[in-house]
Amino acid sequence: MIDKNFFTHKILEKKKKAILDKFPELKVCKHDNFYSLSEYIYESPSKFYDKKNYREVNFFLESLIDNPTDFLTFLKILNDLAFEFNHAIKTMNELNLKDIHENLLPDNDAELMYFFSEKIVYEYLKINDVVLLGLLKPIAYYLRIKNNKGTDNLDIYNCIDTLKKYKIFNDLTNKYNSTLRNAIAHGGVTFESSTIKFKDKKDTKSFYASQFIKEFDDLINYTNALILAYKKIIFQYLDVLLNHNIAIPTSIMEIELRHKANHQDWKIIHSYDSEIPKGKQYNLLVETNLNSRKFMNFSAVYTAITLENLLPKKYDNFFIQIKTKYRLSCFQVIDLEKLREHFTGKKVIITDGTYFFEEKYLGEKKDSIKIYKTVLFQKNIDRNNLIDVRYIKHHSKKYYNVIENAGVFLNITDDQIENFIRNKTREIISLVKSEKRKKYSNNFKEYFFPDKYLQIHIYQGDLRKRSFHYGRQNKNLIATLHINKTKRIKNIVPAWGIKEENKNCLIIWNK
Repeated sequence: MIDKNFFTHKILEKKKKAILDKFPELKVCKHDNFYSLSEYIYESPSKFYDKKNYREVNFFLESLIDNPTDFLTFLKILNDLAFEFNHAIKTMNELNLKDIHENLLPDNDAELMYFFSEKIVYEYLKINDVVLLGLLKPIAYYLRIKNNKGTDNLDIYNCIDTLKKYKIFNDLTNKYNSTLRNAIAHGGVTFESSTIKFKDKKDTKSFYASQFIKEFDDLINYTNALILAYKKIIFQYLDVLLNHNIAIPTSIMEIELRHKANHQDWKIIHSYDSEIPKGKQYNLLVETNLNSRKFMNFSAVYTAITLENLLPKKYDNFFIQIKTKYRLSCFQVIDLEKLREHFTGKKVIITDGTYFFEEKYLGEKKDSIKIYKTVLFQKNIDRNNLIDVRYIKHHSKKYYNVIENAGVFLNITDDQIENFIRNKTREIISLVKSEKRKKYSNNFKEYFFPDKYLQIHIYQGDLRKRSFHYGRQNKNLIATLHINKTKRIKNIVPAWGIKEENKNCLIIWNK
């Protein structure tokens, strides 16, 4: 029996510890089918989920569990609306993976409008009409049934209206903007210089680019909080649900499958269900850079075992289409009925068809070396640094460098942060200079010439890179460190805040 992924088990162990530290209520679970929660700790944009909204939704779901009748009613509704719910989870997962969440906004109008029209506007509509509808409809449906109200025509507007009526998730319902949604859905969006105008039958709203991208980011943060609450509750009570034969949303388990089965040379890129003569089949499209049949077979079988553990007895057959680095496309078929017999101790052949490439010389040796390198030189995923430099904008003068905007995140508690900044200004400044040289310097001058002008914005709360770019507009800004050792640059100090002289710089507190 293959019980761990040789390529990633050390990384998964660290992720498990981080998840249990973040969500200690999961420590009572008899399973570890919750690795996908690591994205809410490490990955953008999931890790920026709205904490207050998460707590509110989690409290609502926990309150249902306190009354078994209410909880069973809600689970039945969730099962009846499974298609919309699963579609919402999958759609948001795809959106989270898109390369649009950290981008700085283009400086010129033409590129800016292209960025919004091609990559943001219709994603905003998709979040409303697919994701939020699929996630909120079971809750609105439950509230209306519990209060003897009808459930017809529960579109996104009526779902939001129901939540408002029963006064839950106020921040989320206030974030929903029907004018923006209707304007995008019915072609009422126009771009005028640096503003975007949204017009529906009743109202018109205009936003500067930075304002609308904040609306978009906030909506994603609220939506990810909603999904996190669903996932955490399902994982927390997974043992109970399985013991009572209660259906688990497949979308959540499919995402968990990817987190457990994927590794550096094996990536699930698509999945779907189909019917075959022997029953229900789960189909995967996988991309791999593996060199040997042995480790490709291992990855395929481990993926099948993980699927069966996550969704027991749901499928009869498992088919994997494998895109390799060679021209030849490969596949493997695994009989899940035989796999279940294998679990009971029977000696059976679980594969029901295999077509792999002709293995090259030293292929297995190359894959073995990859495993050793992964274990010995794996990337650090802990990321518990007290000081984290997230963004730097700089340029060079004739004999020195200017760091005009640096965004720094401090992982410090509220009561300690001001004293930490006062006592650690030198360390913060040195780290910013070091990070600029390592990650942002492109030539000799930028690397070796001194940094004589610095403006460092310090935040409590991790943010997207573009949020650091628009520093002073952010409520998480704690202070700004200002240094000007030049003779030519005018000493422009922010007019806002309380100024405090420090031996290493000027501190402007955002108060």
